[in-house]
Amino acid sequence: MKHLSKAVLPVLVGATVAVAIGAAFGSWLGQQQTPRVVAELPTGATVLPQTTLGTISLSTDVAQWQQLRQFGTLQSRSLLDGLLIKWRDRLLTANGYDYERDIQPWVGSEVTLAFFPQEGDAASSPVPPTTNGLSINSVEQLPAALILPIANPEVAQSILTKPNLTNGQTVTTQTYKGVPLRQVRRQGKTDYATAVLGQNFVVAASSLAVLQRLVDTEQSGAALAAVPSYRQAFRQTAAEDFLGRLYVNAPAVKAIATANASQPSPILGFTPLQHNQGMVATVALTSTGLDLRGANWLPPDSKILYNVENNAKTMPERLPADTLLLVSGGNFRQLWDAYSQPGAGVNPRNPLNPTMLREGLSSTTGLNVESDLLSWMDGEFALALLPSPAVDGKILDGKIVDGKTMDAKQALSFVFLVQASDRPAAEASLAKLDSVMSDRYRFQVSASQVGGQPLVQWVSPYGSLAVTHGWLDDQTAFLALGENASSSILPPPASSLKASKAFQAAVSAADLTANNGHFFLDIERMLNAQTTLPMPPLPLGAEAVMSAIRTIGVTAAIAGDRTSRYNLNLNLQQTSPNDPSPLPSAQPKTPEPSPSQR
Repeated sequence: MKHLSKAVLPVLVGATVAVAIGAAFGSWLGQQQTPRVVAELPTGATVLPQTTLGTISLSTDVAQWQQLRQFGTLQSRSLLDGLLIKWRDRLLTANGYDYERDIQPWVGSEVTLAFFPQEGDAASSPVPPTTNGLSINSVEQLPAALILPIANPEVAQSILTKPNLTNGQTVTTQTYKGVPLRQVRRQGKTDYATAVLGQNFVVAASSLAVLQRLVDTEQSGAALAAVPSYRQAFRQTAAEDFLGRLYVNAPAVKAIATANASQPSPILGFTPLQHNQGMVATVALTSTGLDLRGANWLPPDSKILYNVENNAKTMPERLPADTLLLVSGGNFRQLWDAYSQPGAGVNPRNPLNPTMLREGLSSTTGLNVESDLLSWMDGEFALALLPSPAVDGKILDGKIVDGKTMDAKQALSFVFLVQASDRPAAEASLAKLDSVMSDRYRFQVSASQVGGQPLVQWVSPYGSLAVTHGWLDDQTAFLALGENASSSILPPPASSLKASKAFQAAVSAADLTANNGHFFLDIERMLNAQTTLPMPPLPLGAEAVMSAIRTIGVTAAIAGDRTSRYNLNLNLQQTSPNDPSPLPSAQPKTPEPSPSQR
């Protein structure tokens, strides 16, 4: 049985964090000009084992990283620079290295940071690994390696054969399968280990065991680069100039995400981590921010396949230009089926559990999800958050309305749109719902028409809640929550969301014109508007990152029965038209006292 690709939206937060961390490290590397050579696959793909958990590959192009630092706010740049300085000092300064002096003379145009499973983990099995028995407590404890391509072999060899040792460090060398491995230790513990693999790469790893894994991989040829779906995914997401490239081993990362969770996330089964074998993304700079082009793929033996349909076409046209949030797709029934299938990873006690949703709807309304609703909801759909329209020609914006002083907050409306394949069945289900609201809950139910289409409104006792449902045309039903909410979409808005510049910039994806849905969020207006939507206080760092983003847009598409594609656009604030000031220089590390001095 085939299923629709699951939504990529819950992954966005993680992707944004990865971009931010990558930007911090990359902006430091990018302070030196390096020749630009773009390879088909990220640096290190020929030496990384197929059990690698994930990689972040970063460009060293100075111009692009300097341009990136012009985006955002002063607060977000300060946060970014703080991360940069922290990791610069941890990776290089603390070990006696200076990038300009020791790395820049020989390094190539892209570096890769890779993470690996612990020895003995289930994730050490061939790709795709199982998701049982993964014993990793935190990402910080993962074995890791930094892979740097060699543009000048002689310089690289001369520098690495004479390591810069800080106080208390010693170096030993051993040979493994003909490759010299150097281990830098302090007080009996490994600080890091290095090796030169052929004439291609310098590798700095967290242990000798990691280096040995990479040597084995290089000599056996069983590397990531040999996986056909991995190569194809990076071809599909290629960009001529990029800031970074990302790879995630989905089954292994899912196991890590759930290993220590007392309650599985209700949306974990709603993400590409659920059944996919891998995910890749390429991040590029645009005139307004960042563009991330991603791809997911299923394992060759997957029993779940994607429906190759890209039917999301009309919903943004039906919503007004001031829409704050949009989630749309090509087939609501298939989306529900994908979310509710066995193994979706949702805690049975969570309110978003599909079983609880079914039972809740049945107990409160008497309707059956499958027979009364999903049976006719197999068309295009959208869920949107809108500013409430005017009431009697006046907007509730803190001024006097109908003789009453209103709070200085803009009310919001929720709207759900769905194309119906069977209008008589839909009308029968909605009529049943009308009876329940009237007879059981004592709502006032009234019918009318707008533009020749039926409209039904429910008003709760005391008028505290207003819900409207009806039809936009012969095929598209809607449900709107909020006073006068239906007037935002019926009659059709004079200025649509699809035509707005903000939406077009956020969902622009020339290679995904036929798509399966969009996600759009106007963060700038959400944060600045005094709305009635309760917004929890954000940590200082998260608030700084969010305030640097104007809009987020995602366009998703099904590229084949085993491959899905998506584009994510981050349109950023631009408050720094001139080059930002350089980062503070690294401070010399204070030597640690010798045992005799303690």
